[in-house]
Amino acid sequence: RGRAELALWRARPEDAAAAVADGLRLTSDDEMRARLCWLGLRAAADVAEHQRATTGTWDARPEAAELARLLGRLEERALGRRAPAASEVRAAVATGEAERARLEGRAEPERWAEAARRWDGLGFPAPAGYCRWRQAAAELSAGRRAEALPLWRAAWQGAADLGADGQREAIEAD
Repeated sequence: RGRAELALWRARPEDAAAAVADGLRLTSDDEMRARLCWLGLRAAADVAEHQRATTGTWDARPEAAELARLLGRLEERALGRRAPAASEVRAAVATGEAERARLEGRAEPERWAEAARRWDGLGFPAPAGYCRWRQAAAELSAGRRAEALPLWRAAWQGAADLGADGQREAIEAD
């Protein structure tokens, strides 16, 4: 997971996707697998955003569909165990769903807000801040600048407080 996250913050989504594939082969832990699926969907969404910005089109990534299916199975297992909404699997599922919308070019700030709430419920400020940043971008693309600005500021401040330079720099560049 660490290799995938580092690659994403270094804007190397292909390396992140490779790290995700390696991680999924190496672990059977549902929480880790859910986080890896989310990161894989994030990598695919990053590639799709870049493609749309440079060519106006994007290629559907078959691995993204498989990651989304696996994430759905992990959520079903979590629900079968009666996992609360504030479980790591359910937070990763919510974030993965938001990434899937981003991959497909849909601005869905409410998905990002739900994901941030779930990470907040776990006391995980880094992924919660990431979700707020993406929520701000989704609000902005939906034409709601007033809603985007406080989210962007909160995401930036959270990254600065954590010393998460890669996250802070990405937010600043956005």
